[in-house]
Amino acid sequence: KVNGVNVWPTAVEEVLMKEPLVAPYYQIVIERDNALDKMTVFVESAKPLSPADKEFLEKKLQRDLREVIIVTPIVKIVEPGTLPRFDGKPKVVIDKRSL
Repeated sequence: KVNGVNVWPTAVEEVLMKEPLVAPYYQIVIERDNALDKMTVFVESAKPLSPADKEFLEKKLQRDLREVIIVTPIVKIVEPGTLPRFDGKPKVVIDKRSL
């Protein structure tokens, strides 16, 4: 739950995978900022993007995600090969609220 709303990683993935500029690698980080939860979605781009293209894609994905999951996440586009790869089940959600 993020700010009282159930957020399913599969719903996030569904939105991300509709975007051709996005690779199939992403990570959701949930943190507490004062009394509010903050959700950041790190998404690998399928190819290197210009700063302007990154910013445009971040805003587009933020809007698309908000429509589906209700919560407004921070979206950060990262370079291809940046996020960890997993042999088994990927660790998609990192919840830092209890740390």
